[in-house]
Amino acid sequence: ISGIELKLKKSFTEKSKYPTNFKIIITYKTVKKITPPGDAGSFKKLYYVDVVRTFKEAGFTVVNVKPVYDVTLGWFRKDGEVIDVTVGGQSKFKSSSEFRPDAEVVVSYHAYKEK
Repeated sequence: ISGIELKLKKSFTEKSKYPTNFKIIITYKTVKKITPPGDAGSFKKLYYVDVVRTFKEAGFTVVNVKPVYDVTLGWFRKDGEVIDVTVGGQSKFKSSSEFRPDAEVVVSYHAYKEK
């Protein structure tokens, strides 16, 4: 709650008394929710840098990457190819799902094995 106003009075105490029909205005703020730029499965096999950029452009402020070191030759898996995306810990989401802008986005992707 960002403010409470009693008709013409800006302040009051717990012992203040007013008639039952006295106008009370309560003001509060909420966090605007945003939607992801696509369904969860729509990011698979895209290049992770592009997916990160897309989420940032959609308004998400916490976008992290998670490399999975499982590429050897690159025939079946390509370096940088997205495996999975989670938003706010959810791996199943739709483009109509709503999240806070500060919900953590994690983009997991294939990367060459470390030597």
